[in-house]
Amino acid sequence: MPYGGNGHTLELWSWEGKHIRSIRTGPAITCCVFPMLSPNGQRILVSYSTGGGHAAAEVIMASGHVVAESPQFFGAIWASDSRHLCALEYNNSSHGPTTEASLVLISPGGRTRLVARVPVPGVTDHTGYTVEACDVPANRAVIFATTMGIETEVTYIDLADGIAITGTWCPRGASVVLSGNERYAATSLGQVIDTRTGKVVALLSNQPTAISWLGHVVVEDDERTGRFDAVDWSTGKVLWTSAAPGDFPRQVVFPAVASRPGTDDLALNVYPPHGSRSSIWFVSPQGPAELLDNDAGPYVI
Repeated sequence: MPYGGNGHTLELWSWEGKHIRSIRTGPAITCCVFPMLSPNGQRILVSYSTGGGHAAAEVIMASGHVVAESPQFFGAIWASDSRHLCALEYNNSSHGPTTEASLVLISPGGRTRLVARVPVPGVTDHTGYTVEACDVPANRAVIFATTMGIETEVTYIDLADGIAITGTWCPRGASVVLSGNERYAATSLGQVIDTRTGKVVALLSNQPTAISWLGHVVVEDDERTGRFDAVDWSTGKVLWTSAAPGDFPRQVVFPAVASRPGTDDLALNVYPPHGSRSSIWFVSPQGPAELLDNDAGPYVI
């Protein structure tokens, strides 16, 4: 679990709460750019601005070795095998609006494979398309179409043959967070949906902001109190609650969340305003929430 400390340093922690090492990065880690850890924890994707409205990203091993860097990596996500990146590359044209994008599977430092041409009608400043999941062993990628923060369509694409299928579980007029295993989706309508059946399996009390890998733990934003809760919807148990914004000192603006693959464990970076030091919490259904670090950097994945 890396977090940015002084702008060019990643501090690597284990899920057991042990500090492993510090890693020096070339690009600065700012408030608007977050590192992305691969599922197996061995590689880190660090995005950064190159100036003039352009951006790039570099892939770093947990040892600190830089594997590769490229503008192509910016906006990509890790595939489930931790070896590849998945990304949408827009085919910009001077003859009219963009109507198509390329879904690509990238091997950092190696080859890039075109998987499929993806229709992207209506791409504007308010509508965009993102790769939400990319499972190489299962030959599947998941793409969300989003308008003004609301998911309007879910598309599943076969990585082997490029065939696209529209998902039918996505509710209209809702924002969605998808579990790492793609099994469950928590929506702003206060529902947890089983994506395999389309059935609502649980109701939430507040707005979901993150979900665990297996999908049973949801981080909710209680807009009435300003608190955040981590709730196991399968048991109804509240696993962790933040301090309210009115509490002194103010504990939380918004918790950044990392999910542990294959589990319902979460790491939360709870940071106050004005770039102050923050707290890292480990949350699990298996036991009480544990404070790992009370003097961490302000940025985390």
